[in-house]
Amino acid sequence: MRRFFWVIAFLVFVPCAKADSLQVTSGFFQPYGATGDDLMLSGNGFTLTGNLMLLGPCHGDFAAGIAITGCSGFSWVGDLLTLTRGGVSTPIGFGYDFGFTITQTPIFLSGATQATLSEPATFSVLQGCLGDTAIFYPDCPMISFGFSAPILFTTTVTLDPSSGAYDVSSEEYLIAAPEPGTGGLLLIGVGLLAVVMIMRNRMPRGLP
Repeated sequence: MRRFFWVIAFLVFVPCAKADSLQVTSGFFQPYGATGDDLMLSGNGFTLTGNLMLLGPCHGDFAAGIAITGCSGFSWVGDLLTLTRGGVSTPIGFGYDFGFTITQTPIFLSGATQATLSEPATFSVLQGCLGDTAIFYPDCPMISFGFSAPILFTTTVTLDPSSGAYDVSSEEYLIAAPEPGTGGLLLIGVGLLAVVMIMRNRMPRGLP
């Protein structure tokens, strides 16, 4: 009986312990070119929206011949976001010691006056304070957002003749889980057909 009690306790409390660690499956972050909120992330039963400010290497222009790196590198996180779960909205705050890292391969450009460039990127875990705006890490209820879906960085740059630098007119990190290809859909269909055939063969012959 005691062993049964501990099994029930484990099943009840383990999901609660993981409740403040969420997995992002889609969304975007637009350091430049956003027309409203610059960030929208979503996952299983939640959305995270607002304006995220990275106090670090997000560049508005790049000198000719210098690698275009987007927001690659380590940044401090500022501003407030809004987490919505089950119809309830909660502020997510950031402050001292809340770091965030973006990793991507540098892009080199020369001889073009305008270009749109893309490169895969990775995000570190994004952590914030749940429902708290007076923030000193880690003295607050913590929440974290992990990124497992592919992330694609895309930027449009235009050469400024007066300065010789490339100005960033738009920049976006798009998070999106890959859609199943034709082969994957075919395998799913074959699998479902096989299950149906097995179930039919196991049915009693006297049944219609």
